[in-house]
Amino acid sequence: MTRADLFATAMCKELKEFGGKWDRPKPQKAQHECVDIEGEIDGRKVLIEVELRRIAPLANMVKIWSAISKEADKNKYKNAIVFQAFSAFYPKNGTQRTNAEFVGEAMAKACGIEYIPRSMEYKPAKRTASAPVMKGAGRCCFHARKLAAEVIRILKAKRRRKR
Repeated sequence: MTRADLFATAMCKELKEFGGKWDRPKPQKAQHECVDIEGEIDGRKVLIEVELRRIAPLANMVKIWSAISKEADKNKYKNAIVFQAFSAFYPKNGTQRTNAEFVGEAMAKACGIEYIPRSMEYKPAKRTASAPVMKGAGRCCFHARKLAAEVIRILKAKRRRKR
């Protein structure tokens, strides 16, 4: 299991306790990638992308935008919420992050969805050839639960405003 898999699995476990449907989707036949976590709460689709150390987080927003654009059922993503969480590996004003946020905001305007970028204090250690892949797994799970709690807090606030 990779660090990204561990993080998403720990988040999913926490989100399921909140309610709704939460899953780690598998790539479709023609795709090689999929969103990290997909859920549905109060009839709204929720997509979560977690950026730990990937070189181009922009690609994740393009991937989601492309999937939304190609979806035959246009109501599937109506009022969807897309969270993109950035680890401390990405500086707030860094090019990789600002470009990803720019595309996320453009996608939100074009598709009628809500894009919510988030920051995490977690800074995943760089993997070295001699180190085990899962070094720091406890911190990874701690920050996954912390991010899940933040997502839940945001979703609860949206639920209250909707009433």
